[in-house]
Amino acid sequence: MAIGFYHKMVKNGLVPSTVTYNVLIDELCAGKRFAIAFEIFDWTVRHDMANTRTYNAIINGFCSVGDTEKAMVLFHKMVSVGPSPTLITYNTLIGGYLKKGNLNNALRLFEMMKESKHVPDEWTYSELISGFCKWGKMDSASSLFREMLECGLSPNQVESCILASASDD
Repeated sequence: MAIGFYHKMVKNGLVPSTVTYNVLIDELCAGKRFAIAFEIFDWTVRHDMANTRTYNAIINGFCSVGDTEKAMVLFHKMVSVGPSPTLITYNTLIGGYLKKGNLNNALRLFEMMKESKHVPDEWTYSELISGFCKWGKMDSASSLFREMLECGLSPNQVESCILASASDD
């Protein structure tokens, strides 16, 4: 559907914007059409139309299917030549690593996030705590929970219940 809309735009003489390309990449990734999504992404990069949202869209697509390696290649490109990664970029990659059970890389990225002056939010901590609980690393989850509270962030009910039941064991 997104490709059809794009073709109609071009056929009618409309010039797609970066926003249009970002939506198109999102839709193609959601439909698991990564080859086309990456072609469009690459085109936006070559034509200097890619922004942080464009990178985040394709990184999210790769992470959604567990391809954190390709996602990290793009992340490193963002770090080296721009645009700069955002909190969303870091959160997406952390979620991708946790989904695969790669807790060490998730933590490394979390530390890198903090070193680069990005402040973790509730989502960051929730994702990490849930991921560590899922993989049976309750001590690490508890430590992250305490850190979250020390940062003045509020846990959600799920985190509180998971950690409370784990401490009863």
